[in-house]
Amino acid sequence: MGMMFKLDNVIYGLKQKDNAWHKTIHHVFMNIGFSADQFIYVSGINGQYVYVSLCVDDLIITAKNHKKINEARITLKN
Repeated sequence: MGMMFKLDNVIYGLKQKDNAWHKTIHHVFMNIGFSADQFIYVSGINGQYVYVSLCVDDLIITAKNHKKINEARITLKN
């Protein structure tokens, strides 16, 4: 099952919604130890990297090791 965020206010239809979402998710990734490039978040050491790419309100998690993907999903759920 995917992760869920509770919004305090409805943001659909607002011009600022994309920026608000990006700021929120960026803060989450920085707090759990990811570094950011323009379009991708990266976390890992010793060749065990996890990559997360965002497009508006969708994201994809990829890594060579399926265990690392699951660890990232669990961390994001919390």
